[in-house]
Amino acid sequence: MAEDKKLRSYWLPVLIAVIPITAGVFQYYLTRQTEFKKQFWEEQIVLYKEAADAASEIAMSPDLEASATARTRFWKLYWGKLSMLENKEVEEAMAGFGAKLGECELQIGDPCFGGPDGSELTDLRKKSYELAHCLRFSLLETWNPAGLDSSRDKCPYAKQNKSSDKI
Repeated sequence: MAEDKKLRSYWLPVLIAVIPITAGVFQYYLTRQTEFKKQFWEEQIVLYKEAADAASEIAMSPDLEASATARTRFWKLYWGKLSMLENKEVEEAMAGFGAKLGECELQIGDPCFGGPDGSELTDLRKKSYELAHCLRFSLLETWNPAGLDSSRDKCPYAKQNKSSDKI
């Protein structure tokens, strides 16, 4: 019986010490995970803005030569950094815009460039508009858990019954 008391008196302080340590490790894990998500989403927003800017600049250019710098930026995002962070809908929208841009660069199909006022709706401008709304849809899926105005209807790559996929 004396041994039982001795054993209990030994384990009680150990147990009391283990609980806060376990809680601390768990809290550290949650904090690190939250920091990673925050960093990921911040970088995603920056790259999404760059992609939308490059696509709109290309779509609003008067001709292929005037969009040379924006085309370079777009293709760098397409083949590089954005591929690491984009969601499925954005990937498909980038591919759609890239396919149309590739046709324009090869001068295949309908004229790609319209007037500078934006009144002429070219296929390239349509793809730029779709891309912008798919970027918005992706951001709202991440930052808007209530699903308010999700742009689902304007992103043709978004599935109508898709549940939110979050990191």
